[in-house]
Amino acid sequence: MHEAVGAEGDLAYTTVATMLRKMEARGLLRHRLEDRNFVYREAVAEEAVTRGMADMVRHLLCNREVSRAELSKLEKLIAERKRGR
Repeated sequence: MHEAVGAEGDLAYTTVATMLRKMEARGLLRHRLEDRNFVYREAVAEEAVTRGMADMVRHLLCNREVSRAELSKLEKLIAERKRGR
């Protein structure tokens, strides 16, 4: 996992391990011991995470003051996603 994540950035092994432990504590991941390594897999369906994230964005936009700069960043991300990036 570290190799896959580390290939795109400069994340230390300990950073990845910490992120995985936190995700497992939240019930998003599970692990099993294979040889002497932890092998992780999802514990929540992708659709549930996507739906939850969409609900979170909707909640933030409806119940929190969002600056023009934040809205611009969101619009840029959405536009990039629509273009397939």
